[in-house]
Amino acid sequence: MNTDLKTRGLINEKGEYPFKNFPLYDYSSVIHGVYQAFFKSFVDSYYENEDAPSADFEVQNWVKEANTKTGVQDFPKSLNKDTLVDILSHFGFIVSVVHPALNGGDPVGSKATLPFHLPALYAPLPEKKGVTDLIPFLPPPANSIHYIGFIASFNRPFYETSSRTL
Repeated sequence: MNTDLKTRGLINEKGEYPFKNFPLYDYSSVIHGVYQAFFKSFVDSYYENEDAPSADFEVQNWVKEANTKTGVQDFPKSLNKDTLVDILSHFGFIVSVVHPALNGGDPVGSKATLPFHLPALYAPLPEKKGVTDLIPFLPPPANSIHYIGFIASFNRPFYETSSRTL
């Protein structure tokens, strides 16, 4: 979040802004800090030392894929605990704060992609690494159709032609 706001010239290195008030930053930075604290606690409970994520083959496969096949820009070439916390905090912030703030007029298909929503988990979370088949975690077709219909009910068909678009 801070990198984005710095790049846009909205805050400086100290988190100061040139405006009288900047509620987006003031409130978002508190939420982002909570994400940082949560994911630090989570990552610390899972990895014993700072470099442990670099020995985790699943994390390293993710890093490799992000830097090669998917073409993610500015993704780290390796992950230690601090970098992993930053990435997880960034993802959490995007899906909880940024997404709803910009959520208007986009097609239902981008919102109802399974298995990326909690109602899509139809099996207990795995207790160890190495899952190779995601099918058991997916809902039956009837549930998927119901869920997509539910998400579609939130569409705003005239949002694009209103004066509320960005």
